[in-house]
Formats: sequence, C-alpha cells, structure tokens
Amino acid sequence: WYQRRVRKAVVSTQSTGDFNGTVVLNGTRSDGLVCGTNVDAETAELFCNAAGYRYLVHYDVAANYSSSNKLSCDRLKDQELSVIVDDVYCPTNTTDLRDCRFRASEDGECDVDMALVVSCTNDESKHWELTNVTLAYNQVGSHDEWDLVRNNGHGTVWATIRNKRTGEEREGLVPYTWNSYTKSSICYSAGRYNRWPRSWKTGAISASSSRKVSCGYNLDNNVGYVLSYLYCSSPYYNYISLCSYEIASDSYNGSMDDALWLDC
Repeated sequence: WYQRRVRKAVVSTQSTGDFNGTVVLNGTRSDGLVCGTNVDAETAELFCNAAGYRYLVHYDVAANYSSSNKLSCDRLKDQELSVIVDDVYCPTNTTDLRDCRFRASEDGECDVDMALVVSCTNDESKHWELTNVTLAYNQVGSHDEWDLVRNNGHGTVWATIRNKRTGEEREGLVPYTWNSYTKSSICYSAGRYNRWPRSWKTGAISASSSRKVSCGYNLDNNVGYVLSYLYCSSPYYNYISLCSYEIASDSYNGSMDDALWLDC
C-alpha cells in the first residue's frame, strides 16, 4: 500500500527570516507536493530536517498560510507542481525521512490548497518559554541547590524557562532594567505588591550580606543568564509570561554583576 520510500525533501519558500515554505518532494518519479491533511508534527519536523533545519516551528495546509509563506499559485503553475504524495507513514521514533513510506496521491484526491507548508528554524530559543520569575538569595558558603531561598521579598531576580518540546527547565539571571513597570511586575509575580521597589545591579550588593545569589553559588551551579531582555508594559502583571522577553542565547555574555536585584 505504501509504494515508495521518501529519499529527499526540498522546502521551497518565498519568505525571508524564519524558514517557511511549501514542501516540494524529490526522489520520486516526478517533483511534487505532499498532502498535509494527515501529517503530524513529528513527520513535519522530519521534512524540516531533510531541508537542513533542526526544528519545526509550525505546520499546516497551504490554505491556512499567507501567500508570502508558501509557493504562489503562479509558481505552482509555472513549475507544473501538484500533490503527488499522500499518507506519509513514518515508524515510531524515526529520525530520518528516508525511513518513511508514502502512498501516491490519486488525481483530485488532495489539491494544492491542502499541500503541506512548514515553518522551520535553527533557533532553539523559539522552543523556550518564560514560566516564572521570583527573588532568590543564599547564605555565603552554602552552594547546594536547596540552599537557595526564594520569594522572601528581596534578592537576585531569578527566572525559570521551560522547553516546550522536551519539558526541560532552566533557571538563571535577568539583566538589570531601568523600567519601573518591569520591576513592580516582578514583585507582583513574586507575591509582593510594591509599585516602587528598590533595585540595584547585583554587583552593588555585598555578598557578605547574604541578600543575593552569590558568585560562589553561580559558579558552582553553572548559573548564567536565561533572559537577555525583559519588559513589562504594566506595573501589575500577575503572570510574568505576559511581558515581552528574549531567551538568552548561548553566546550571550552579560556580566553577572549586571543582573537585576530587587527589594520588594
């Protein structure tokens, strides 16, 4: 029933920036499109991988994408492209599209409006989301994870991010900001209702005061920045994830002395 193996996939696009495009399949008797009605996320990501990208961001049928994010009707006509593949089947835990099989699409069974379109990226940060921000500190010389005191009204701003794909969580620092709404929203999120909290860069707080996450703790636990930017447009965001933020890349090199410290 599954007549051929998938050998190579090429994703064509007319967009810029993040990779979006109609999936064009080669390696069969002719070039053509893939019907997207029965494709799941794992299979869609295999098409991204075959096209040279690491991650799937989104996938859908062509009818639900704007014209700039897929092959235009004119391009489809010029290249004489139609849907040639239906019911792509990939065994569980498949990591290579070449291990998948498909059924040749019959005429009229799935038209170009139902063709598979994917959005792919190599940027891992798009799979991370901000889930919590609190305040933390430790006693100098106490560097185990359970030595970290949280939500006690003052401390280094401590953010938690979560990978939506894997469930992995990371904790770390947030850069200093002058924005008062952002600071008060952090306090509000931590259960402290202070419109004008005191703020400093962590480097200005004495480690001996045990009122911040110490350098020793950060080094022993390989702590770095998890956010490179945080901005809240309201002073009372109860859910800090409503604020604008950017996940810190691996190359982000902010000084640990420039992290945000608050007394709420």
